[in-house]
Amino acid sequence: TAPTPAQWLQSFWPKNARAVLNPIAAPAGQDAIFAAVVGDQAQLWQGNPESNSLQQLTDGQVTLYPQLSSDGATLLYSRLANGRATLVKRNLANGETSVLIDGRAWGGIISPDNRQVACNFFDSASGAWKLLVFPLAGGAATATINLPGPAQRVLRWVPDGTGIAYPVTQRGVTNIWKQPLDGSAPSALTSFTKHRLYNFAWSPD
Repeated sequence: TAPTPAQWLQSFWPKNARAVLNPIAAPAGQDAIFAAVVGDQAQLWQGNPESNSLQQLTDGQVTLYPQLSSDGATLLYSRLANGRATLVKRNLANGETSVLIDGRAWGGIISPDNRQVACNFFDSASGAWKLLVFPLAGGAATATINLPGPAQRVLRWVPDGTGIAYPVTQRGVTNIWKQPLDGSAPSALTSFTKHRLYNFAWSPD
């Protein structure tokens, strides 16, 4: 019987970890990247249980929500330190890291064409968390849009890259909505009548 994803991770995660969060699979091969909680910190690790390889990618802060570019070259993650939520990218080939947004961003995701990032962004002028879209290479925002929900809301690119999908819970029922990047009105992608949703994703096809 094939192991479950949880059993697969438990077979090689750090021995002193009390939990593993946000696991993702690399686009090629069997490597996984995940956040391991040790004490009051969470660090990102990359490993492969079949080859028994395990490498710590981050150190010294709480790092969560890893996201890989589709070519597997760039790792995007959220870092929390001293109350500041920061968005960081890492070149997996040489280990070089750079801060994309310091202190006001959380839960970033990379677009299907690997050119843009969408994230939850705190707008100090309005005191609200908004949707921010900007180039992965860095630079000025291409879109800043009001969305319902807090910094922890889940964001997902729609497969064609034209908008961002996100959950909206009303009267105890969650549906997935799409916000087009051109700023036009959002629309519902689902019409569920019961249950809450806490995460969602598209299949590769």
